[in-house]
Amino acid sequence: MVERIIYRDIPESFRIEDIEIVRTLANYCFDNPGAIINVDSLSKDLGRHRKTIRNALNYLELSFLIKRVSNLRKSLLASSRKNKKAYPLHQTLATTRDEDKILETTVRSEINADYYWKKGNSEVDFVIRNNEIIPVEVKNTEEVKTRDLSSLVKFSKLFNARKAIVLYRGRRTSFKRTG
Repeated sequence: MVERIIYRDIPESFRIEDIEIVRTLANYCFDNPGAIINVDSLSKDLGRHRKTIRNALNYLELSFLIKRVSNLRKSLLASSRKNKKAYPLHQTLATTRDEDKILETTVRSEINADYYWKKGNSEVDFVIRNNEIIPVEVKNTEEVKTRDLSSLVKFSKLFNARKAIVLYRGRRTSFKRTG
């Protein structure tokens, strides 16, 4: 199915000739779910113009093979300019053997996240932005330690989030933020 989309549907729909760059970027996204996509670095590494890289990523997203997730900022314009992360649209497209990345891809797909948050050393896996802002952290572990929640706490204070979600393999529990 993926081969048909890349080698037939994308060239027919978008009239492109350099289909190998599309294939290379698809493989990169499938092998590295959640990787930050730096167009400048990819352009240099792959020897292609930045516009070619941007277009190829757009074709993959418009063809429902990948989903790019923006770094949430208070300004939507700033969010759109920051480096995005790329995920296979569905976990069945992921070719990695990294269970953490497969779980993260599954959660991204299920909640249809459009955002993540990273500032300095703090990072939140996903942010749901509907009527309220809800940070979501994914942990492939049985137990969540208080230190695992520090980025959620920072995010919650910065964006005035009233609740947060931590998905992990252990028993359901509640945490209360103080302060």
